[in-house]
Amino acid sequence: MKRFPILIVLLAFLVTGCRENYLAEKAFYHANKTLKAINAASIEADPKKALEPAIPAFENVAEKYPTTQQGAESLFTISDLRIKQKDFDGARLALQKVIQNFTGNGEWAPEARFKIGRIYETDGLWQKAEEAYWETTEYHPLSAKGLYTPLYILLHYKQAKNVLKQNEAYERAVEHFEETLREVGPIEASASIRNSLAMVHLAQGNQNKARTEWNSLVEQFPKSPYAPLALLTIADISIKQQDFDQAFLDYENFFKRYAQHSVAGRTTIHIGLLHQARKEFKKSREWFEKAMTEYFQKEPSSTADLKLLIGKSYQDEGLWDEAEKMYREIESNYSDTAAALQVPLVRFLHYRKVGEVEMSKKVLDEAIARYKRIMKERPNSKMAAYAKKFMFSAYTQKKDWNQFMASVDQELQNETVEERKGRWLFLKALIAENRLRDRERAAAFYQDFLARYPSHPLSQIAKNHQDLLSKTQKV
Repeated sequence: MKRFPILIVLLAFLVTGCRENYLAEKAFYHANKTLKAINAASIEADPKKALEPAIPAFENVAEKYPTTQQGAESLFTISDLRIKQKDFDGARLALQKVIQNFTGNGEWAPEARFKIGRIYETDGLWQKAEEAYWETTEYHPLSAKGLYTPLYILLHYKQAKNVLKQNEAYERAVEHFEETLREVGPIEASASIRNSLAMVHLAQGNQNKARTEWNSLVEQFPKSPYAPLALLTIADISIKQQDFDQAFLDYENFFKRYAQHSVAGRTTIHIGLLHQARKEFKKSREWFEKAMTEYFQKEPSSTADLKLLIGKSYQDEGLWDEAEKMYREIESNYSDTAAALQVPLVRFLHYRKVGEVEMSKKVLDEAIARYKRIMKERPNSKMAAYAKKFMFSAYTQKKDWNQFMASVDQELQNETVEERKGRWLFLKALIAENRLRDRERAAAFYQDFLARYPSHPLSQIAKNHQDLLSKTQKV
């Protein structure tokens, strides 16, 4: 009979926990609803005023349900909103609450510490940012952010070309990871530490030390998710060192151990391309065939792409008849693929190279007509998207910039998403500037772009081009 009171207590505890989560989800939903109701234009015009009504709604969730997932997400949301308001102190304060509430609970606290560093960095306070980054690593050494942060600091100094600080960051990172390895011992978690140590060595340019760490990782923890990728990175190091024989041995080691890994198929293609670049055409085709038969036999689109690579291998070797046979097979058996649409462009390049000018023009004109037909008959399909892409490539090969511009105008007219419309208009400006050599027209396009899309991701680049055109016109 004594067991029943215990069961009742346990059930009460579970019910209370479930109810708290339900209420937290409900409150978080209403907070998000409040935020979404705010007009985007008002946020852009005055973020401090526009966003303020949403913040108490999220604060309510964080205060009532501090240890729930929604409590953490609310604090992160508050931080993001404060950043938009340029209230960096308020943003950091919200993240400090995450650290207090979730110190020993998953990735929330390290994520918050790292984000505090990012806010300091955005605010131009690098020294404080670096302190926050190192705290992320020291307080949460096995978290994803804790493992990444030493590399982030090193890369910051490397990009700034501050060799002294880069070397200091490197030495501190190595010391930290080696000490952590000694503390945790040969457990599975140490694989992630060793991987991070190898990444730091590689970023510092110590390729052989990186190779040693990754080889050690593979030998000690062959079942670690880092192990297969470590072997591939080792192969990349060999390629960068121009030691291709060693690279192929590294790849062989990968396939002996991880032939069924999710990246194995793509790796066979990479090896084939590597052989092709070295003009080892027979070997390249062997790897492409291996990719087809062992990894992509049930994927018609990928099979067609591989056959296109095989055809290109024959073509580069000077075996045009064999290449053309492969191209015809693609057009016949895989007509509904991107590879089939690409074949005419490959043929065009061949005929142009061997001096058959009329044939090259004929092939290209027929290809353009086909692309237009597909776009008309199958609008909004994947094949129409491929056809559009290759049609622009064909116009580029023909140097038919007027038709290119006419097609861009058509895209501008049909596009409904403003961000993409901006990209098409920016492309018009680039073509006018760099291909048509019409500086006045290009300047007008850039001006139009900046007037319509002042906050577009490409606006600063457009402004730079506009300034350069203005200076050259004055000269």
